[in-house]
Amino acid sequence: MSFGPGLTQSCRRRGQKDTARYAWSATGAAQVTTPGSLTFHLAERYLFFSNKGGRLVRGQVHHAPYELSPAAAAAWSDLPLRWDGFDGGGRAPDLAHCCQGVAIEAFSLTPAHA
Repeated sequence: MSFGPGLTQSCRRRGQKDTARYAWSATGAAQVTTPGSLTFHLAERYLFFSNKGGRLVRGQVHHAPYELSPAAAAAWSDLPLRWDGFDGGGRAPDLAHCCQGVAIEAFSLTPAHA
């Protein structure tokens, strides 16, 4: 079974000179994750958080469950971790999945505090 060529991406934080680069490919068929599994816990997020005018805000999203494929990372970067002050150790990810994408509906931002 062939899943085609791998994908590559890069990102750079404004004000930083270094670029994080990634390359990966699917290693299996896409399937919906099982509620209660680690993959479900890590992937199925229905809230997002942001900083707006110095205040923490949240937004709710709705989408169909992700159809995830296990993936192999040929290149990865821990730069985003280091940009935020964490030590990524420069090692490969412990778990990798990829997705063809999913349509979402995002709702208005609200203050994140109760």
